[in-house]
Amino acid sequence: MIDPQTDHFIICGYGRAGRHAARDLGLAGMPCVVIDADPPGGDRAAAPGRFVEAHPADDDVLAGAGIARARAVIACMDSDADNIFVVLTARGLRPDVLIVARASSEDAERKLKRVGADCVVSPEETSGSEIARVALHPPLAGATARAAEIEVRPR
Repeated sequence: MIDPQTDHFIICGYGRAGRHAARDLGLAGMPCVVIDADPPGGDRAAAPGRFVEAHPADDDVLAGAGIARARAVIACMDSDADNIFVVLTARGLRPDVLIVARASSEDAERKLKRVGADCVVSPEETSGSEIARVALHPPLAGATARAAEIEVRPR
């Protein structure tokens, strides 16, 4: 069981996306509970807050992680099907909780929204947009000198 935290984030999945979400929330001082049945490399020590080694789509696991008092559930497992099950379970346990989910395809994005995700993020779409943004407006550190050599203009 998890200590009776309130207003915390439950991160389901501790792969690349889950690690980044946990890191950024931890840096922002937000309390987190990370749930993963098989974390890559077994690296639980780096997770901010509590770590639960179990399957996140299990009702008892989400209840034990404090979904009744959580601010949000983040479903960022590597499998779209697993994320769909997490969203279904979380929405069934707590109809009013904010649910953010990761999708690797447009079809999965539609299904995640259909089963109750409030917001769906596609890493491919997000990274593609970020790449275009940086190419159009290079950050000041490092790329400014190179950007001065390149004139960016629409065709």
